[in-house]
Amino acid sequence: MKQYAAHRVYLAGTEEWCNGPQVVSVSEGKVLSLFPFSGEIPSVEWLGGLLIVAPCLPERMEAESLPHFLKRIPKSNMDSGTASGLWHVTFFDVHAMEFTAASRIIACDVLLLLLTVQDRLRNSAHTIAVATATLSDSLVVCPCG
Repeated sequence: MKQYAAHRVYLAGTEEWCNGPQVVSVSEGKVLSLFPFSGEIPSVEWLGGLLIVAPCLPERMEAESLPHFLKRIPKSNMDSGTASGLWHVTFFDVHAMEFTAASRIIACDVLLLLLTVQDRLRNSAHTIAVATATLSDSLVVCPCG
């Protein structure tokens, strides 16, 4: 299970906004629970901006406003038997409650995959750097001749 927190959370199934920052628990790409963010919680990743709870989202049209986008979320997928996924809107203007030119919508299970790959790459780069430094140090202390 993974937990994410953000300034704003929109529940597409009920077309409701949650009051204040929220923590959303997700497992295998499905939303399990939602509760108010009240302070630092271990293993909660702060994404900031906007999280949308919905089974699926339409593609965002260029220069589309947030209210127009939210109205286009398919209502046919909102029946009680459909599990909801979690979507993060990057570079979201929380004060204006609007997309910015840089905003992108990413499924949180994809985000988790990207963060995992990024951590592995960072760890691999660190391992290579340490190995290179160790090898370089070894070469420096090796006697010549």
